[in-house]
Amino acid sequence: MNTALTNLAITVLSACNIATLSNAEERTILWRDLYAGMPKAEVKAAYPKYKAELYPGCPVRVLSTYKNGGLMSVILLGSDKNAPCYDNIMKDMTSKYGEGKISFYNQMAFPLGVAAGLAGVGSFKRKDATWNSGDVQISVILMHEKQRDFNLIMSVGPDWKGFQPLSSR
Repeated sequence: MNTALTNLAITVLSACNIATLSNAEERTILWRDLYAGMPKAEVKAAYPKYKAELYPGCPVRVLSTYKNGGLMSVILLGSDKNAPCYDNIMKDMTSKYGEGKISFYNQMAFPLGVAAGLAGVGSFKRKDATWNSGDVQISVILMHEKQRDFNLIMSVGPDWKGFQPLSSR
């Protein structure tokens, strides 16, 4: 191979590496190795069983939403049944981002229980905490005070409405 062609090949390869590094640096990380715009196939490959451990003893289900084929939000569903998961999340978020915007809602339980043959539709008090970090909105939602079920949501994009009360959508 002649020297000019070799130098051209090195220049092209160097430019490709720089472009790859620049794109990686510009990625908006949503959670761990998941980034905004990540193709669905890569997300599914990273979490094929939709499970992860947030903290030791704090398993979560890993769900996601997409827009135009790219990852838009990561939703972690968990419970405090075996460990103080929610308290650890709130402590970590507050230490990293400061006090979040806290909101309380009296939310009616959806009538899915009625459809499943369970008696009655109740309501529960829900606590939301929200932070913004650059382009990412982070919400921690304590769904049931007594059962301590929680959702941790990391999302991007102006279309995200999160788990807001239906009246505010």
